Amino acid sequence: MPGQLISTTLVTIPGKNFGGAAKLADKLRRSCPPILGRIENEKIILDPRTVLPEQDKLLIESMKNILHS
Repeated sequence: MPGQLISTTLVTIPGKNFGGAAKLADKLRRSCPPILGRIENEKIILDPRTVLPEQDKLLIESMKNILHS
């Protein structure tokens, strides 16, 4: 439905804590599975509505590994 707004809650991650938003976005894209977001004001923006419920645990584990490496 083009033009239709769908409410969501976004997750933001400050890039400055991880060597910059571009560097973090690259790490996320190269992860398995790839995690795609966008960069705004040096922050990574993720939209969890694009993740199926059965993918939640995998996404959380991938994010933990990336953010703690």
